[in-house]
Amino acid sequence: MKRSLVAVAVLFGVSLLGCGGTDVEVQPEEELASATGALCDASIPACEDLDMTGCGRGGDRTNCCLGGKTFVCTCTDISRVWLCP
Repeated sequence: MKRSLVAVAVLFGVSLLGCGGTDVEVQPEEELASATGALCDASIPACEDLDMTGCGRGGDRTNCCLGGKTFVCTCTDISRVWLCP
């Protein structure tokens, strides 16, 4: 049930963007990875555990771990969920 509510919120946010809402800047794949491509620290959550979960403030960023490397997740402005690679 929780995931379906998040999915509805994301779809609603995307529909607003399609109707002239806030511009979204797409980051190249290289910018998503950390500068050094550092290996994951034990304190960094897995990207699949963090992706599409609630976050506090739009524009916030946090690190996540995917395939042994550190990536950046961004909190969306409209739906307030983490978007991770």
